Amino acid sequence: MKDDYPLSIACQGATGSFSHLAGQAFFKAPFNLVETKRFEEIFLAIVEGRSSFGVLPIENSLIGSIYENYDLLCRYDIPIRGEVYLRIQHNLLVLPDQTMTPHERISHISQVCSHPKALEQCRILFEEYPHFSPEPFSDTAGAARFVAQSGDLCRAAIASEQAAQVYGLTILLPSIEDDPQNYTRFLVVGKPQIPHGFPSKVSLVATLEHEPGSLLKVLAELKDQGGNLTKIESRPVRGKPFQYLFYLDVIHPEGADVLVRGLTRLTTSLRILGEYSPGDLSRD
Repeated sequence: MKDDYPLSIACQGATGSFSHLAGQAFFKAPFNLVETKRFEEIFLAIVEGRSSFGVLPIENSLIGSIYENYDLLCRYDIPIRGEVYLRIQHNLLVLPDQTMTPHERISHISQVCSHPKALEQCRILFEEYPHFSPEPFSDTAGAARFVAQSGDLCRAAIASEQAAQVYGLTILLPSIEDDPQNYTRFLVVGKPQIPHGFPSKVSLVATLEHEPGSLLKVLAELKDQGGNLTKIESRPVRGKPFQYLFYLDVIHPEGADVLVRGLTRLTTSLRILGEYSPGDLSRD
């Protein structure tokens, strides 16, 4: 029977996906998981009232920004309410089997399923075992569920330890990510407000005059205000070749209102995507 909790959270992926784990780390309480196959479906679930919040990855320490989600933040009027950093430990999961040694199991595997971003974070694995064929899947936990349901000993999945527990799989190779300092920053988006203190983190998107020094003036204003720029990302403006939107994350001592007053005169457009408490990046 499906659990019925007061809170419903949309995540790209099944139970045991890293987005699901990030949601658990942020909310610290049980919630109903609204599974989605695409990132945009997270926003649609909120718009349609099927979910109060959504959790989506925005950048990874090994492969960089997830540009699709920057574009979705701009397309939908759903504020960022929080962030969480999650240590990403990938594992090679297989069906339980007592008839082969671990070495024999490895040689028997031909197909390795996982989300494309997870496959990218495990490139060394595929260099070490060239007979592994990477197979993109909608999410890591969904790949684990697929392998469990397939009954095929030639298939494996790259997913979390929790996914192995949920779907009854065995960890054949642990910690297969290219670098142990593998972290993903997730954003929590939703319409209900979540209280925050100061300094707060402010995410915004701006367009600037197409002239020398326009970005420098913005950065100088942030410095004068005592703001700490933690992220800047440019994305192309559709219909305007080689013109760009700038996404900025700023830890600000006084918050969004003061930030906007100082930047409005220096930008051609300015939109606050969210103001929230900075996440805690605690390394192992």
